[in-house]
Amino acid sequence: MNEHDTVSERRRLSEHPDYAARALNADRVAAIERFAEGEIVDVGCGSGAYVLHFADRLAIRGVDYQSFEVWRTRPELFQICDAHELPIPDAGVDTILSFETL
Repeated sequence: MNEHDTVSERRRLSEHPDYAARALNADRVAAIERFAEGEIVDVGCGSGAYVLHFADRLAIRGVDYQSFEVWRTRPELFQICDAHELPIPDAGVDTILSFETL
């Protein structure tokens, strides 16, 4: 599978109705509440469910290779970028989240 095929497959999967509507995972929420601190980045955040859930309590933002409609509710929390080239300076983040990324 070449890079174009991989991106196409990720886009196809992310457009599946179940993807954007997934509920938060209670174990992940508990782990974030217990262990995450400081500046937090969710790499491959998808629809941004965790970012949006914690936005009013934690310094959190999300990045993904494409945008999602729900990002329009809080655009300042999200950025499109390649996970291999994060727009974050060295030592610029304290906690990285990355769930179900390819």
